[in-house]
Amino acid sequence: MTDFDPTALLGSLAIAGVVAAVLYVYMAVILMVLARKTGTPNGWLAWIPIANVVLLCHIGRRSGWLALLLLIPLVNILVAVWLWMCVAEARGKPSWTGILMIVPVVSLFVPIYLAADNGAAAAPAGGGPRPAPAAGGPRVCPGCGTRAEPSEAFCGECGQPLPTPVAAAGARIPPLAAPPPVVPAPSRTRLGLPAVLLVVLVLAGAGVWLFVGKVASYSPPKRTTPAMPQRMAGTMKEFPVDSDRNAPARPTSVVAAKAADASRRVPPKWLPPGLDGAGLARRASSLTSASYRAPQGPPVSVHVLESDQAQQIVSDIAAGAGPSTQTTGVQVQSPQGALYQGWRVQSPQTRVYVLDKQNDDVVIVVYASEPGAQTMADRLAANVGNGAGLYDDPEMQNSLWCLPPALPGDLALEETNTYLPADLGLSLDNAEVQQALSQVRQLIPERLTTARYRDTSRRDWNILLGDYRGGAQAWGAWQLVRWFARLGNMEPAPVGATDGVTADTGDGRLVLFRKGPFVAVIGGPKGAALERLLELARALQI
Repeated sequence: MTDFDPTALLGSLAIAGVVAAVLYVYMAVILMVLARKTGTPNGWLAWIPIANVVLLCHIGRRSGWLALLLLIPLVNILVAVWLWMCVAEARGKPSWTGILMIVPVVSLFVPIYLAADNGAAAAPAGGGPRPAPAAGGPRVCPGCGTRAEPSEAFCGECGQPLPTPVAAAGARIPPLAAPPPVVPAPSRTRLGLPAVLLVVLVLAGAGVWLFVGKVASYSPPKRTTPAMPQRMAGTMKEFPVDSDRNAPARPTSVVAAKAADASRRVPPKWLPPGLDGAGLARRASSLTSASYRAPQGPPVSVHVLESDQAQQIVSDIAAGAGPSTQTTGVQVQSPQGALYQGWRVQSPQTRVYVLDKQNDDVVIVVYASEPGAQTMADRLAANVGNGAGLYDDPEMQNSLWCLPPALPGDLALEETNTYLPADLGLSLDNAEVQQALSQVRQLIPERLTTARYRDTSRRDWNILLGDYRGGAQAWGAWQLVRWFARLGNMEPAPVGATDGVTADTGDGRLVLFRKGPFVAVIGGPKGAALERLLELARALQI
């Protein structure tokens, strides 16, 4: 990731401050115009925080105490929309105009529309009748402001009685006949607060439904076997498929790498005594390791090594287990006909099986680190080679199988790993870990899958894939990434139809994007072409 740049942060804050100041001045001017055109006193309150909200209530002919309701979350949205509807009515505009204040961008233009003159005289504060026209001037309806003909006794628009004409000085007013019966003016339909609440709730529900639908809607593609070296693909097929029908153990975390990298990739708790990372580097060329877990009980580790030194591996384990170790010979015949000759190394606390596949340089190590896992270890050792191994497990098809089935250019897979937090020692059931991670729990993926590729120039290209198992969690984590992107020097970089960002870290280049429940990070070496990173990103099966 890029280093934190305080200059960029100050620049972002300055821009945000200027935009906020412009919007504040804009709303203050609009409120002053609305106050003047509705005859509301103290229009200067538009420039004072909180007081400007009270002024808005008065413009809408409502009590200023309603401003207190604007301090309550969610309720403030309903009250604000209702107040703007009241302002629209006070200006003689359709009351539904106020509902548009919850529409982004459009809400900037609604106040201008309400402040614009529509030809009607402004209503005085308190909602009373408009003043009568000056003596000798044309008669104007006190209800709607329509100019009336001299002979009319009622307004032709709204039907309200017209004021008696005022004669100019010295003029004689002829007697009028008895006025006809007063016909009540038609009442103007108003939307009350319950109707406003209903409309806003419907609009809010539609917005939430669209948002949830956009975030949650995800259909994974039909995945195929990812591109990987033959040695790696072959070891993955050697893993056992648990025969227990009630509570079968399944691989939850997998590491596939060269044996020289085992000390950095394989968790130490997966390895039996006497067989550490340095020992693996001496005894094998490559390995694939998996942690098997059943619904109940401790895990069992299974390692498939590309090696011809089974006897030496047994000796290392027996020496590391201590003097009370017992070593006995075992033999396993797989349903496909493969024969495995090996040993069981038993100590008071641990049990290890080392099985040498005949006529092939494959050694399988099954390790139970606790007495409660020994029964599972017996069962797994008896079932090596009984199926397609990791290829049969749906969990692997939702993690490792997300990697590209075809690689762009000259890339070749060097290693790949997929982990659950528990297999990395980050069990969220642990009280101390829970306390430490409680603030960022939603940002931690349910599963983490990584892959390292190498080109012909011996440069590394990396994929990190966080599976959140839910679109909403992935969306929340992605928003945090985008927030950091605004603070740093990241730039937009669409990955197909998906939004992404790219950044130059100094040592290399990154592309980050989200799709469904996945957040992906693609890393390339220094000077890597952006298009090549995007090509690798688009090849992911997510």
